[in-house]
Amino acid sequence: MTVKPFCRPLLGPLAVLAAYAALRMPVMAQTGYPLVQERDVLVPLPMFQRLSFKWSGHYLLDVNDDLTSAPVVVILRGEHDVERISFDIPGASVISVRDYAAAPDGTVVLCGSAGGAGPKAATFLSVISADRKGRVVTQLWPFVPERVAIAGDRTIWAAGYMHEESGLGVLEGAIMQRFDRSGKLLASFAPRARPVPHYEIFLSRLLASGDRVGWFTPANQYIEYSLTGQELNRYDGPLGVRSPNDVCGVGLGGANQLSVCVRQEDSVRVLTLNPSTRGWDRALPDERRFVLLLGYDGSTLVTSSATTGEAWTLRQYVPKDAVRSPAR
Repeated sequence: MTVKPFCRPLLGPLAVLAAYAALRMPVMAQTGYPLVQERDVLVPLPMFQRLSFKWSGHYLLDVNDDLTSAPVVVILRGEHDVERISFDIPGASVISVRDYAAAPDGTVVLCGSAGGAGPKAATFLSVISADRKGRVVTQLWPFVPERVAIAGDRTIWAAGYMHEESGLGVLEGAIMQRFDRSGKLLASFAPRARPVPHYEIFLSRLLASGDRVGWFTPANQYIEYSLTGQELNRYDGPLGVRSPNDVCGVGLGGANQLSVCVRQEDSVRVLTLNPSTRGWDRALPDERRFVLLLGYDGSTLVTSSATTGEAWTLRQYVPKDAVRSPAR
């Protein structure tokens, strides 16, 4: 199946997903906040049973049948456009997909671990081409990848940790590696981040825009890198984040705007980083329901919430200055 890129990135997949829509809401005024709600799209997701679907920046992805010999990547672009890609590694009887990402052209990247008949551990990075004709699997052990992202220059970034070759201990608790599309290692470095246990790296977020890659760490710190791996900026995360589980989503927009969703005792708050003050501004009114921040589609912020057992609502927000007043 050939994957066609979206021609209108502002509406992009949400315009396609509108085929599902049972509800379309008008723009709502939200005085005092930089984002306004544009519309809701009701999306039935019976194939996403574990509620683990991921926003690629362009469409939704999930991995079904994980911890089997052939997990299935599910890509949802519209009501009649659901693609399933079976993934296997020769000799592997159990595959654990730790993270996955997709590029605008449809290229899919997976990372994780695989086990076979022998005792030796194996970790991998896999690239599935946009036309689905090319598949590359690169063995990474003793590097253990936990998070993956595709950068604007088509390189692949992975955040993880370095094991001892024997598998008995951890040498480095946080490692960032960069690869080309063929799986060739381009660079490996240890971020100068606040220390985090290696097993919490899975709770971090690795994000990409057109000209940079961002890592929101489990220690509530955000670090930005150029596409060549040079550190650009680092910021403290929002106040009140006591553990990685308090963060219910992180998104990096096309203009490098960073938003974070934080769960508090009785509400959910969406905050946007203000680089000039190095603080966090409220982007939306607080919610008192289950909400996930999925990410950005260009300059459009996308959140989701459960409405019934078989449907989710994707809620789209746009910058206030992008909303045109109706003609009189």
